[in-house]
Amino acid sequence: MMLYLVPTILGISLMWQLDNKKQWQGILLGYYMCGSYVCSLVIALQLPASNVAGYTKRITATAITFAAYCLGNVIGPFAFLESESPKWPTGCRVGLACCVTQVVVAGCLRALLIYRNKKKENEAETAFGGSEHDNQAVDEVTSDMTDFENPKFRYML
Repeated sequence: MMLYLVPTILGISLMWQLDNKKQWQGILLGYYMCGSYVCSLVIALQLPASNVAGYTKRITATAITFAAYCLGNVIGPFAFLESESPKWPTGCRVGLACCVTQVVVAGCLRALLIYRNKKKENEAETAFGGSEHDNQAVDEVTSDMTDFENPKFRYML
């Protein structure tokens, strides 16, 4: 996610800072670069379904993520003020802030998921001796345990 947002951040910066009349090629390039956020968006919308176990918890997390995405789409256009045309500095600042914030949040989420995976691995090694842990795998898959309850659940990074 973080890698896909770098071209978007650069693209927004180009569109915001370059002169419309003299450097229109750079602005066009920045516009084309902004489309890379879609890759990050797909990953962000898929994360709750991949990293949350338990039917109700997964559905709730996915719904909250989708509702936040929709809310952003409703609020976003209001940052582009007609009086600031054609540069729209407020819109560019808001878009840039959102992209940078998403990079920071994605980095923190990655660190958290790595920590949780290591913690689960350490707990599994101390709680189960190996073969006994493997025999319980079928019961864990068929039961509706959450990601916190299931010792075999691993978070996707």
